[in-house]
Amino acid sequence: MIDTETDLKTAIEARNGELIVKRVQDTTPYLEVNKRERNNFQAKRGARMRKVAEIPNIVVEKWMKEGVNIFDRNHAPEIQRRLNSSEYAYLRTSPGKCKVT
Repeated sequence: MIDTETDLKTAIEARNGELIVKRVQDTTPYLEVNKRERNNFQAKRGARMRKVAEIPNIVVEKWMKEGVNIFDRNHAPEIQRRLNSSEYAYLRTSPGKCKVT
């Protein structure tokens, strides 16, 4: 079980009149679970939906900074593109291409 309430760390530093906020998260546990789920995936007959990804909070924050809001349905095409790309394959929890609706 991943403790999602304490695994994200924030460091705040004042330097040269600027406030610098650094966010860090160990994504290893998430990626290990994702890999295990992907390797053990079994399609359920007649199922209309399936879990396709587990996205760590630090990645959600990164995407938000890049203008991609995973909570906004209008951004579904970009989220789908990212999840289907080789760059973010480690976020996937099932094989094949995903379709975000």
